[in-house]
Amino acid sequence: MDFVADKRAPTPSAAAELVVPDRNELIGELLGYQDMLKQNLQNILNQNKLELNNLIESHALQRPFERVREGQQQIDELTARNMDAFKKLMKIKHLEYEKINGKIISLDPASVLKRGYSIAVSHTRSGEVINSVTNLKSRGDIDIIMVDGELNCKIESQKTLDDPIKYLLSLKKKKRE
Repeated sequence: MDFVADKRAPTPSAAAELVVPDRNELIGELLGYQDMLKQNLQNILNQNKLELNNLIESHALQRPFERVREGQQQIDELTARNMDAFKKLMKIKHLEYEKINGKIISLDPASVLKRGYSIAVSHTRSGEVINSVTNLKSRGDIDIIMVDGELNCKIESQKTLDDPIKYLLSLKKKKRE
């Protein structure tokens, strides 16, 4: 069995014609490939041209400074909002400061003296503040500090009060009468 050849040629020239493709066929095939290659290149060029035109007509390239201005405007708006928030915070903190400062000033001993109060201190116990009559000795000496000076006093008598505010109000009432 011979599996080598599918066709038989009567002469060697005929065999050569069978083996070697026809020149016109090859040229036709090559021209077909050339046309196909030209068409593919033309398609690629058209696609690239379309993309380039789209880029040229894009908003970013048409108005590049407009995009920058939009970004600057956003930054300006954020800065303004931050400044407003900062001013509000500073105002709140200033009010808090004023409130605390007012409390400190009202509790300052000099302010207390200016409002008409006085401070009793021990004459013998190196200036210890006296806040109760039970801390005093009968017939002892005390100093009373007032807004504009000091009084040296001798204790002649003492008594405890159940309601010192009520007692002060009764003294004011007697004074008006």
